[in-house]
Amino acid sequence: MKFPVNQELEKISKCRGNIISDAVDVEISLGWRLRLYFFPKTSQKAAIFHDKILNSSQLSFDKKISLYKDISYFKRLRQYEKIIAALRFVQKYRNAFAHWSTIWVDDSKNEIVIYNTDLSKEIRVNSKNILEFQENVNFLVKTFKFKNYQGNWKL
Repeated sequence: MKFPVNQELEKISKCRGNIISDAVDVEISLGWRLRLYFFPKTSQKAAIFHDKILNSSQLSFDKKISLYKDISYFKRLRQYEKIIAALRFVQKYRNAFAHWSTIWVDDSKNEIVIYNTDLSKEIRVNSKNILEFQENVNFLVKTFKFKNYQGNWKL
């Protein structure tokens, strides 16, 4: 392992920013889908629920996913399992980039390596799993009908 320098730091920062930004869009779209479930019509109560509960610091991305999983209506959807798998995939990469501190570039494989010393676990980020990440994000924002997503960037 070597510590990243200039160009590598830029690559890591760009990738981290894109992963976290896309994950935020997924979390916002999930929150919006939950809001529509509880309040299908826009009203003052719906706005308060969205702002004070769904967007509160107490309702993390993980808790929003758990809430989604607990609602029987969503469990009956044809793509429910695919939605949950996509949410967990996005969450995994988001958490790694947001919380794991040891990151470097493996130039020989054109990968960014993220290592968690507490778990003794690494994730290798390359073009293939960036594409998979983007496919999951695109699927989720489309499924949750979130129209503000821009997406599709490269490593």
